[in-house]
Amino acid sequence: KNAVLKPIELKDVRHFHLELLALQIILDVGSNASNSYALKKRTKLFDAEPIVSAIDQVITANGEIHQNASENLYRLFKEKESLAKQIQSQLDKLVKDFDIQDYLQDRFITTREGRWVIPVKSGRRHFINGVVHGSSQTKQTVYLEPEAIITSNNRLREIEVAIEEEIERILLELSNFLFERVEQIEQSFQIMLDCDFTFAIAKFSKLIGGGGFEFVDNMLNIENA
Repeated sequence: KNAVLKPIELKDVRHFHLELLALQIILDVGSNASNSYALKKRTKLFDAEPIVSAIDQVITANGEIHQNASENLYRLFKEKESLAKQIQSQLDKLVKDFDIQDYLQDRFITTREGRWVIPVKSGRRHFINGVVHGSSQTKQTVYLEPEAIITSNNRLREIEVAIEEEIERILLELSNFLFERVEQIEQSFQIMLDCDFTFAIAKFSKLIGGGGFEFVDNMLNIENA
């Protein structure tokens, strides 16, 4: 109660309800054959399809969040993707600029602390305006965020935070949706256990060619038991 289920937990919940759907099919066959046990159990099961559908809208089969789990999340992911490409394009041009070649340790771009940076020689960092975000183990290189992309990097971090908040909101909403059905889920779980036990008895009975019997008051002889 009041907990927010994580994607890996929702993946398990989804698996349970897929098994429940499979049980419903089996019991439907028994109910159509006028099997009293199947009919009784089937009437107590709730429809698991809406839960499976709700989870599938939020997470993938691998347990990852769908980028289009909500309109807002889809918009944020698209903005992040577009802005990241824009920043990378700016930095690619910068590291290829002939005027700063002597200041760079290498011609590549990377990220530090969630921000895009370029590798600059420690002794030359004062020749490029920007913010330093750490250095290499040898201290020969500092990772510098050029002044030209600070605003874009700030916006990128804001989007990432907004994505995390939107995912948390979606997971909370889905968790509440499941909690409202917790009694139905618990009842179906108990029915599933009972069916599993009963089906095992039936399978074993079929395996050994067993048959039904009744106790009577007179003498009972069991032959070849």
